[in-house]
Amino acid sequence: MKRLGLLACISCIWVSLALTARSGAQPAPQGEMRPYTLDTDWVTAANASEPQKVFEAVIYYEKARSMRLYFAEVHLSPKSWIEVRSLYDNEVQRLNPDQLTLWHNTTAFFNGNAVLLSIYCEPNTKARVVIHKIWVDLGKTSGITPASCTECGGSTCGGCSQRAPACEPWTDCNFLHGNCHQWAARLRPVGCSASVISRASCVISAGHCLAIPGDPTDLVIQFNVPASLGCAAQDPPVADQFPIVQQVYAYDYRDWAVLVPGPNSEGQLPYERYRQIRRPVPYMDVVSGQPVAVYGYGRWADPNSTCRNYTLQYDTGEVLSAGDGGISLADMEVDAGNSGSGILRISDQRLIGVVNFCGGNGTLTSYWEFVRARRMLCPTPGDINENGVVDDADLLAVLFAFGQECPLFCIEDQNDDGIVDDADLLIVLFNFGNEY
Repeated sequence: MKRLGLLACISCIWVSLALTARSGAQPAPQGEMRPYTLDTDWVTAANASEPQKVFEAVIYYEKARSMRLYFAEVHLSPKSWIEVRSLYDNEVQRLNPDQLTLWHNTTAFFNGNAVLLSIYCEPNTKARVVIHKIWVDLGKTSGITPASCTECGGSTCGGCSQRAPACEPWTDCNFLHGNCHQWAARLRPVGCSASVISRASCVISAGHCLAIPGDPTDLVIQFNVPASLGCAAQDPPVADQFPIVQQVYAYDYRDWAVLVPGPNSEGQLPYERYRQIRRPVPYMDVVSGQPVAVYGYGRWADPNSTCRNYTLQYDTGEVLSAGDGGISLADMEVDAGNSGSGILRISDQRLIGVVNFCGGNGTLTSYWEFVRARRMLCPTPGDINENGVVDDADLLAVLFAFGQECPLFCIEDQNDDGIVDDADLLIVLFNFGNEY
């Protein structure tokens, strides 16, 4: 844990240096904080046999297309809870004290301009909730005329959108949930994309998505994202939203992030719910000309189909060049919101990078700091090639590298002591057959 903390601290230093040195990063932050005052004062449940509703209020913001609550104070007994219900689509989230900790004293994202906040207390207990601010998405557009191909705010990277919907079959704006790629997630509220890479539901994205102004612990990953309402992003059901509980990232020479989600309202992690992942490649075997696809939640700059704004879409292209931890793509259209999208090698359906900038430039998953961060935050002992199982290939990798010194890093050095030796071989043998 000390090493993870050190890496996180180093990442923070990198971030502070990089923010003044880089431009062109393309998250698409959505919504804004607005002041909102609510203090329930202390409310008390009577002596009874069942929990009781002790408070109820509608929280309304006139022009909001979606909203999220932020609690300045929450005082609940262990068996009491808060309930938040959308008055637009009746989605409900219940949060007890433990769940509020996971959600960092916030809620999921709700569609519409009003939610009903209720407090339920166990008998003979009291509660208090204080709100000073809420997050709202007002669905603002840039005001540029539709004929300019920038109805929903403009194409950051130039040109009109060429991506295709990643949920099939696509028929119209009311049918988005066919065969979706449920390993590809949207990061709210920063407006980035991410990918689930393991059965433990670890997630990778771009570092600048966590480095933009705001709180990196404030993130939620979402799946099954519905059509946008005009240009305003809409949110999926509460059960398709997961809080981020751990993260480490860098935004300097290379730009990457590793995140760990907490459970949703059903107590599930993403892999438990969707059974879909794409494995990252930890070694450098990327060459020019390899066909690739990028799946993500970029801005959609087509005035004839604004309902696809910030929904899951994809484009295909090929590797232009790769090396020194970076990758460039050819014939690839990405836009604001595609930051962190997984670069998927079509031949083996494995992730070889994450998108950082316009044109599909990004960071290779084999970049040594990125590999080390995944290993530290999402350990898979013995699985050297990160294919999800410790097998003969991992054993051979250690044997072929046996005796190699690794003063910086190498993937076969499982205990990270600077040399591939007996200890690394034993890690593979003791974990042989394990699946991750």
